[in-house]
Formats: sequence, C-alpha cells, structure tokens
Amino acid sequence: MKFADCHLHSICSFDADRDATFENIVASAEKRGDIFALAITDHFEVNALYEDIDSPYDAQKTNEYITSKIDSYKGPLKLSYGVELAQGYQFPCDALSFLEKYKPTTVNCSLHNARGQRDFYYIDFKNFTQDMIKEMWDKYIKELS
Repeated sequence: MKFADCHLHSICSFDADRDATFENIVASAEKRGDIFALAITDHFEVNALYEDIDSPYDAQKTNEYITSKIDSYKGPLKLSYGVELAQGYQFPCDALSFLEKYKPTTVNCSLHNARGQRDFYYIDFKNFTQDMIKEMWDKYIKELS
C-alpha cells in the first residue's frame, strides 16, 4: 500500500521542527518507501493579519521556498505546494486574495481558535472540568456553524 501525506509543515511554519527543511522532509519520505505523494502545507493563520497571535507567516517567502524546491526536485515523489488555511472564513476576502495570488494546489482548512480567543494549542486543559470542556467544544462547533 502507498500513502500520501497532505498535511506537512516545513521550517516556514512556526510550530515545525527546525530540522523540517524541504530536503529532510523529502528524504524521510523517500526512505520510508511507502509514500508516493507529499503536500507541504505550512500555516497561514488568516486572522494573524489583524490580531496579535503567535503565528508569523511570510506568504511570499514560503511560496518561493517551497515552489523553487519542488521545481528542482527530480525524485520519485509527487510533490505539491499547499497551505493550511486557518480561520479563513473569519476574513474571507484575505483568504481568497491569498489563494488567488499564490495558487496552492492543496488547501487544508482548519480552525485553531474561535474569534477573540487564544489558539486551542496554547490552552492548558489539565485542570478543565467536564463543563469547561463542553463549553470549549460548544464554542468550537458554534465557530464552525
């Protein structure tokens, strides 16, 4: 069986390991032998354009880095430039503008934080009660509605 991974972050994402260079990602996939395709989908938290959140993203630099590496790759893997587009529905004009300008071939949509809240990743859930968990879940579902 062969696999495709369409949710990979390179060094262009704030939460990626510093060893997550294009070369290391590709070498790891080739070494496995059971992967036929990869999509490099670095984070673009659309709300970061307007809110002070911990997610720097340089769209131009990321696009140039990934597409130039893909263009020069001569190996067996099918590679694509993509994006993890987070909170795009909160600022649809900015999300659409990004998609039209950079034309990623893979788009993973995600929700990392409800409006006006910190990224779920940074919330310490250790001391949450069942009611607090349900309240957070309800906010998440409402945000998607």
